[in-house]
Amino acid sequence: MIQNKIKIMKTFKQKKYSNLINNYFNKLFLLESKTKYKNILITVLYVYINKILNYSKIYISIYPNIYNNIIKNKLNLNKKYYKKKLSFIFKNKFKIPNIYFLLSNQKILNFINFYKFNLN
Repeated sequence: MIQNKIKIMKTFKQKKYSNLINNYFNKLFLLESKTKYKNILITVLYVYINKILNYSKIYISIYPNIYNNIIKNKLNLNKKYYKKKLSFIFKNKFKIPNIYFLLSNQKILNFINFYKFNLN
């Protein structure tokens, strides 16, 4: 279930780490779409990290839409695998947060567009 409230990250560290995680997972899912998830496009729309940097919510979009729940469940079942892959890349830079994959909806897309164009 997608939460209705999306929080804005305030600190520079949160924004920096969310951008790093966002870029990494976009590249990773693009590579995995060729082998693991054939003919399915997974994109990361927004990454929220709390102030303590111990958990992150990764909002994803999946195309075609008929595979939404199946792929999201697979990603959440394999979140330890993705956390481990993330730790190999950023091992000494920062503490790797726990990862939760969530599906995006129209409310989230509106928020992301507003946040990117009006607050930066």
